[in-house]
Order: sequence, then structure tokens, then C-alpha cells
Amino acid sequence: MTSALDDTMPDGRRRWLDRQHVVAPHSTPEIDAAGTDAGRHLGHVRAVGRRPTDTVLDEPLTAVPVEFTPTPLLRPGGDVSG
Repeated sequence: MTSALDDTMPDGRRRWLDRQHVVAPHSTPEIDAAGTDAGRHLGHVRAVGRRPTDTVLDEPLTAVPVEFTPTPLLRPGGDVSG
């Protein structure tokens, strides 16, 4: 793939925060991080790429689980002390 266009979105940090407040308003760590950063490092980037016409693409995913099932990250009796 080659890059045809890439740039930063003006006031991308503000758009990021606006979206975060709508999509995940309880995600305070991300909201706080974007607010604290004040646009120095975080924002939105637009990128448009072109792929060669002979590129073979994988089949798209057709089934994604809709429900979340909590699963422990450790096996029973696992040691978390490291």
C-alpha cells in the first residue's frame, strides 16, 4: 500500500473527546488522558492509501459475537505475584 494522503485533523483532540463522551462516557482514564494531553500528542489523523489492483483481499469477517462473556485471565490457582 502507498500513502495517497495523510494529515492531522484540525482540533482533533476536541473531536476525540466529543466522541469519547458519547461512545464511552464512563471511560475516565481515556477522557482524562486526552484532556491532560491538551492536543500535544493525541488527536485524529486522516490517512488514505492505495493498494495495487492485483492485491488479493481476505474474506471479511461475517460473524462477530454480540454479547460479552467475562472470562478470567488466570487459570484457577494462578500466581499473580510474578
